[in-house]
Amino acid sequence: MIQTDDCEVQQEAVELKNDRTLLVKFNEVTLDSFWVALNNEYPRLSKKAIEVLLQFSTSWLCEHGFSALTNIKTKKRNRLTKTTIEDDMRLALSTINPRIP
Repeated sequence: MIQTDDCEVQQEAVELKNDRTLLVKFNEVTLDSFWVALNNEYPRLSKKAIEVLLQFSTSWLCEHGFSALTNIKTKKRNRLTKTTIEDDMRLALSTINPRIP
């Protein structure tokens, strides 16, 4: 079963590599959108690519959070309370731009 699945994934990869129309599509859309769009044509290859991409995005979020925490929690600011740190982390990790008049 595993060898058959590997052969099918390799076959899909060869077909994908030789499809020039997909090269144009790859250059036009984001990486995750590209692999989601290929789910019908290349289901096994698409699934494996999405699994790999998902690992990087979730680990990046964790790394980003730890970096923000180490920047906030320095020796000079070690007396911060739990609520202060939570508020600072929320602000550091937010993607919303503040509207300060």
